[in-house]
Amino acid sequence: VANQTYTGNAITPTPAVTALSKTLVSGTDYTYTYSNNIVAGTATIKVVAVEDSNYTGYKSANFTIVAKGLSKPTVKGTYTYNGSEQTVSLNGFDGNTMEILSGNTGTDAKEYTVVVGLKDAVN
Repeated sequence: VANQTYTGNAITPTPAVTALSKTLVSGTDYTYTYSNNIVAGTATIKVVAVEDSNYTGYKSANFTIVAKGLSKPTVKGTYTYNGSEQTVSLNGFDGNTMEILSGNTGTDAKEYTVVVGLKDAVN
């Protein structure tokens, strides 16, 4: 199984299973399960022969979930003082992996610093 990129959800690549040069059928010849397949690191897929099929045994294989590359968010648009609180929108902000820690709202006419952090530093 090729490397997979972290998404925040379970990574479930579909295996291609063969035996003696024959392509096997999922659910008929084998079933498969995953472990450690959500966060970046080494995940495992285990293929098990279906009982009463023409096959026996199991095979496990590892695949790698690589951390998602991130780009630095930038402020979307310009903001002009109007006496009311305004909330900044960001280009490149991924709400699945990032969170705004501070500075995204303001009322006064001044420069603000928006602080963005990672929800999960591992991925």
